Amino acid sequence: MFFHPVETGKNIKALDCHAWLPRISNQSSSYGKRVSIMKLSSFMPLAASTHALVLPDGGGPFAVRTFVETLTDTSRLDRFAPPDSPHLRRLLISTYLPVDSSKKSCQIHAVPYMTPLVAQDYTNQANDLGAGLPNDTFASLQMNVCKTPRPDIHYKEHKHHDTPLLLFSTGLGTSRLSYGAMARSISSHGYAVVTIDHPYDASIVEYPDGSVIRASNFSEYPDDISLLLALNEERAKDVSFVLDQLQAAHKRPPPLRDFADKIDFKKIAMYGHSLGGSTAANVVVSDRRILGGLNLDGAIRGINYTKEHMPEKPFLNVGQPSHRNSDPTWAEIANAWRGPYAQLEVSNTTHLTFMDLAIIAAAFDYTPSTAPSLVKVLGTIDWSKVQDILTTLVVSFAELVFEGKTSQILRGQDQEFPEVTLVKDGLDR
Repeated sequence: MFFHPVETGKNIKALDCHAWLPRISNQSSSYGKRVSIMKLSSFMPLAASTHALVLPDGGGPFAVRTFVETLTDTSRLDRFAPPDSPHLRRLLISTYLPVDSSKKSCQIHAVPYMTPLVAQDYTNQANDLGAGLPNDTFASLQMNVCKTPRPDIHYKEHKHHDTPLLLFSTGLGTSRLSYGAMARSISSHGYAVVTIDHPYDASIVEYPDGSVIRASNFSEYPDDISLLLALNEERAKDVSFVLDQLQAAHKRPPPLRDFADKIDFKKIAMYGHSLGGSTAANVVVSDRRILGGLNLDGAIRGINYTKEHMPEKPFLNVGQPSHRNSDPTWAEIANAWRGPYAQLEVSNTTHLTFMDLAIIAAAFDYTPSTAPSLVKVLGTIDWSKVQDILTTLVVSFAELVFEGKTSQILRGQDQEFPEVTLVKDGLDR
């Protein structure tokens, strides 16, 4: 069993590193006290549902095509690899591209939400805690995606035949796949999305060739802060490397080349959850190609909080209501950030609400009242609204970055989403 330190803002607790049910004490907040997120019965309601369950579509006007690509950085060894088996840093990404199905019929078909070993890993985590789930519980989840006759035609065409790009970094110990429903939903509104697995800090990375990397115990790091700084540094390199590869993808075979051909590389932004939100902040500061960042409920580490080091780019902190009272990094970045800035809260959420978990619970027709054991995990927010709320926030963030548009939800004034409150307003900087 691997153990993984978890960012809790003021300190880090050594906890089991796993994804869907990260025993990350409710990474709660990425910052506060340790909270047990699982009871014996927490996921028992899911045990009866092992037939294929298709997660809801994104709600945007576009269908979405997706594929997976392995990218090897030949310029650096993986610093987290076991000492007795060094190897190059090898990343795995999922891509999501909007398709205008009005121009050409697009065959919609269901694909697995998770790869087999990742799905089994999540089920095992739940069952280690006594949930009693059937072995195919997570393997039964599916998503609808578009299959076009040829991979290089009939994509959504944005202005000037280009599509803005959003990069995504995961929470500590989590798989990129546990954010796939949200990525597909965002893409359906007209954005290319790339989600990134960070090997050795993800609980498991299952590559298309069948190889697997599981989480490290990071025993070589003498303290939590040095580990967090190392993770932030390596993740930032991962993101910049992925972007390098996309920009050079004209040298690559399809489908990566065809995907990159549709991207406007002058319109790139980044969002992330938990440690991934910290990654987004670091990359916005370090990589001038990234025009703005969105942090979903993460403590931000590794940044020099002085104004001269801050860029004049938009940045948003979005989190659960208790975050601002427990995480001093949000106040620090609010005071130092030179570009447009806002801090927003989503009422009745927890740290894990910002993954796909609420979307999955709602797909099983569960609510806080019918599945009260999930409330500590997901909060009392209407789980069926979470996908729309988070998608609208990310899309509005992208419109702020690329178009200078400030939507009602970013002002905390959207009547459709009263759950979202503006706490700090620096959007007019």
